[in-house]
Amino acid sequence: QTNCFDLKGRALEFSNFLYQYYLGMNSNSQKVDDPLSKSLYLSEQLALLPISFTMKKNLEKLITKIALKENLLEKDLCDQILRVCDSSWKKTEYKTLIQKLEIRLAPHRLLMLNALTEFQNKFENIGANILYDSSFEKEEFTLQMLVNSESNLKKLGKICHETSFEDFSKIIQGDLGV
Repeated sequence: QTNCFDLKGRALEFSNFLYQYYLGMNSNSQKVDDPLSKSLYLSEQLALLPISFTMKKNLEKLITKIALKENLLEKDLCDQILRVCDSSWKKTEYKTLIQKLEIRLAPHRLLMLNALTEFQNKFENIGANILYDSSFEKEEFTLQMLVNSESNLKKLGKICHETSFEDFSKIIQGDLGV
């Protein structure tokens, strides 16, 4: 019998081990002013967070891009973000933090998310869900709906007839008419 929490704990330990190994591969003696040593600081600080390797690398990339865009020091931005993080945070809170940083980096993303929410609401009103690629790389979505009566099918048919795929495509391409 396997306990899911044990698996989660072991996976987190393994992820941290891999991350530490990755840091060790990149920790050749570099000068303090070297951009690689600045990146190493980020890596070491983010290694303390209880999140996956992939999320740590995403966070590191976002911090680097935002610091460059806003003319900030990566170290200061990293420290500012770490102060916001709570030790009781779960994976969802870190995902939300990453989404907020993505919006900070690209504010038009918020407009796209709002437009997608409006697009989704039409389907949610009849009990259907729209699933899409959150990275906005694929112009496709999955439509899910539990159909248990003829009226559900009629509602779905009506909303599909009234909805243009071109509307969804424009949102994904960033053409928001703004």
